[in-house]
Amino acid sequence: MFMYRLEISYRIVFQTPLHIGSGKGGSLIDRKVLKDRDGRPFLPGSTIKGCCRYAAERLAATLGFENIADPHQDWPLERLYIAPSPYLIDRLFGSKSQGDRLYFSNATPEEEEIEYEVITRNMYDRVARTAIAGHLYSTEQVPPLAFRGRILAIHPKEHLYPAYDDGLDKIALAREPWPFEYSLLLASLLALERMGGGKSHGLGRLNVDRDQLSIQFQGEKVESSELSPLLKALKMAQFEPEKRAEDNLKELKELD
Repeated sequence: MFMYRLEISYRIVFQTPLHIGSGKGGSLIDRKVLKDRDGRPFLPGSTIKGCCRYAAERLAATLGFENIADPHQDWPLERLYIAPSPYLIDRLFGSKSQGDRLYFSNATPEEEEIEYEVITRNMYDRVARTAIAGHLYSTEQVPPLAFRGRILAIHPKEHLYPAYDDGLDKIALAREPWPFEYSLLLASLLALERMGGGKSHGLGRLNVDRDQLSIQFQGEKVESSELSPLLKALKMAQFEPEKRAEDNLKELKELD
């Protein structure tokens, strides 16, 4: 089986402090930051993946794609066997029946020495609009830092669809045709704006450094000058892939 392989190395730069909670507290700090065994903060790959999936769903809906599936919804039996899936997000991220297709590493900070911040707040009664007595709590925060991470995408060729755009001809000459689902992945990564807890307090605002993106498709480097055409392919995408996937689903139902 021929496989597509895409590797993305990226850099996330936070503009405001960050809190990725560990779910643990102590005698002095009620809400501690998630840290590795060396005591350094990191962004869990599962958190980044969830943020990218949410961004991908919003982008797909904005662009007019109708087949955006809820991953928690129960589906008819035929969905377990159809390949490629008629659902755009499932084709990219995988599903409960077809397994994962995207692998996100933990993102680690560039800085070696990190000084944490501790902020004390009082719980707020939204109905009475007053502070709640006896509910003082402290939160550990990571100062604005830059993190680096990696994404690996491995998909069977027949599960994805090539982008239909003349601007990709030169890019595809030395490689396999570029799947338009990968354009959605790049766009969702670049669309990330916030991450972690305390977003209502202004925490976790970020940018993905476009100039620091490193992309390899089928083992070959994608030049920075090619990034704009790849993103443009998503914006100008024809909906032929969605129609073909729907036809597959109809044919399978007719076999019953």
